[in-house]
Amino acid sequence: MVGVGVEFALWLVKNPESFLPAALMGIFGHCGKFLVKWGLGLLTDAPIGIVALGMAYSFLSYIVFGAIGGVLGCLSLRALRKAGFFTYLSERRSI
Repeated sequence: MVGVGVEFALWLVKNPESFLPAALMGIFGHCGKFLVKWGLGLLTDAPIGIVALGMAYSFLSYIVFGAIGGVLGCLSLRALRKAGFFTYLSERRSI
């Protein structure tokens, strides 16, 4: 679910090197984990009512840390591109 969320967000924004789209991709991917956990709780008849009390705080933390992860990924992608890593990989692949 995480990969599906990130791929969907990447398809929507098309530019992962900008901070806002990267943060949105991180939020989509990270909230996908939250939805999977919540769905498994419903599927297994876990006491979701008790879990729902802390759900808003949990969802907010997923949003915040997803955005942080997206921005860090954006910075990493920029640094790799600036260092010529992707050019190196494409040259090595053609050999």
